[in-house]
Amino acid sequence: MRYELYYWPTIQGRGEFVRLALEDAGADYVDVARRPGQRGIPAIMKFIEAGRSARPPFAPPFLKAGKLVIGQTANILLYLGGRLGLAPRDEAGRLWVHQLQLTITDLVVLIHDTHHPITGYLYYEEQRAAAKLATKYFWRYRLPKFLRYFERVLGNSGGPYLIGRKLTYADLSLFQIVEGLRYAFPKRMKRFERKVPRVVALHERVAKRPRIAAYLASRRRIPFSQWGIYRYFKELPRAVIGSAGRESNPVHSRESGNPGRSGSPLSRGRTDCLYHPTALSTLPPAVTGFAATSTKAMTQGAVPLFTQLWMVPRCTSTSPALRCTLVPSSSMSISPEITVA
Repeated sequence: MRYELYYWPTIQGRGEFVRLALEDAGADYVDVARRPGQRGIPAIMKFIEAGRSARPPFAPPFLKAGKLVIGQTANILLYLGGRLGLAPRDEAGRLWVHQLQLTITDLVVLIHDTHHPITGYLYYEEQRAAAKLATKYFWRYRLPKFLRYFERVLGNSGGPYLIGRKLTYADLSLFQIVEGLRYAFPKRMKRFERKVPRVVALHERVAKRPRIAAYLASRRRIPFSQWGIYRYFKELPRAVIGSAGRESNPVHSRESGNPGRSGSPLSRGRTDCLYHPTALSTLPPAVTGFAATSTKAMTQGAVPLFTQLWMVPRCTSTSPALRCTLVPSSSMSISPEITVA
């Protein structure tokens, strides 16, 4: 069967995890959007916007296999795994590899959010302050937790790969994670790799696989750039320096349930303040998820607003996109309680 992969033609992005699986297996496939003319990107847009399918994909990447259309990276790999020999045959094994891939998917979101922590609809320069802080906490807490988890899985697998002696699509995806981090944070990643030697060894082992090596050296492998998941900004690695110790006035973690020593501005009659960059760096675009909660319930203590939002009074930011106003209105465009000035 000839597979058709639908993904953007100029970036690696999430489609690269699928490409690696297809390439390692030597599968017959076409990267649809890289074809010239109307057979390229217009073919993707036509597929998405046609509206005739009863099971349409939300966005690229998606895969066409005969009459079947599969969306979402992890879902595509779940489908391909057994057919390309990149997943165990037993159900428990297939679900275990899928679980590992979903964990990698979570990590991919965090990596992207180091440079666009507020929203993808703003330029990096419009959220630089938030990006620096997001990067700092990414390297202090999140990335070590993820990569040490995979280090532990490799140590328990009894072989060189995540499930033992046989390579799976999750190994190929973990290879891509290391590749991307080396591009985006070259010096920081070089230092950190000493802490996860099994992950690094897996990366080197995958890179030497004949088909993967040939793919990496070919024009089919799209170079890293400033338009994908992994982006290099000179100031972001600097944000990590000196992050080992906790600041004198820390922004407490969401799990701690501590809004900080300054207390709630609303308790002092204030309804307008600046968010600390971390506040928006951990929220979905457009500050979703709070529309159903009334301001009255928040101020009466029914909802720990400042615990949830990580709001810190008197903090500053160079970006006007970080100025938010709490309003007791139900007619705001973003949510009934929160607007972005």
